[in-house]
Amino acid sequence: MLRASWKRTGTRLLVFVLAGFLALVGVALGGDLRDARKETEQSYREWRESERELERLLEENQRLEKELHALQNDPVYIESVLRRWKMAYPGETILVGDP
Repeated sequence: MLRASWKRTGTRLLVFVLAGFLALVGVALGGDLRDARKETEQSYREWRESERELERLLEENQRLEKELHALQNDPVYIESVLRRWKMAYPGETILVGDP
């Protein structure tokens, strides 16, 4: 009888130790999972930000390409730019003042 009691106690102790070990492993894995999720969310935010920056730069590039084309091929646009820079034809006088 005493031997059977010790056997049951040993089995219960083994089950208890294994359950504790599994609980510790679960907690450790849960912490790693939480950290991995935070890193993934941060990476996603950075990716979205870089996508927005890329879109902005592509739009700016397109605008600059149009302006370059106009500066190379459109005399009216060229004159308007030069007038904004307060440049004049020889013999012209530029008057600056409030309209």
